[in-house]
Amino acid sequence: MKTPLHSYTCLAFLVNRIIDAQPDLDLSFKEIFDSAHDGNLISLVAQRYGHIADFSWLLESGFVNLEQMEATLCNAAAAFAAKGDKPTGPLSGLCLVMDIVLEAIQRQVSSTDVVLR
Repeated sequence: MKTPLHSYTCLAFLVNRIIDAQPDLDLSFKEIFDSAHDGNLISLVAQRYGHIADFSWLLESGFVNLEQMEATLCNAAAAFAAKGDKPTGPLSGLCLVMDIVLEAIQRQVSSTDVVLR
């Protein structure tokens, strides 16, 4: 079962909600890349910021293939891991998570037969 594209968009909305809340604690780039590599980036963000955004529908839903989403996010994160970027602001880690989600969306869209008219 392929994960619906809107699942990644909904994940982006959740991450955006967290960024808007300006939490006191950010994720380190190492934490992000390690958890993406291990296939638990969504779990990390949900555990750290579940009090700000409700991830239960994503984590407990039967229509989302969480393992497939994590694999896609892992592949998307690899595009950023080699760049050697460093945090530049208080929410750089969360912004990196958003970048990874957007990259995953782009990869999903480019892998489908989408015709724009």
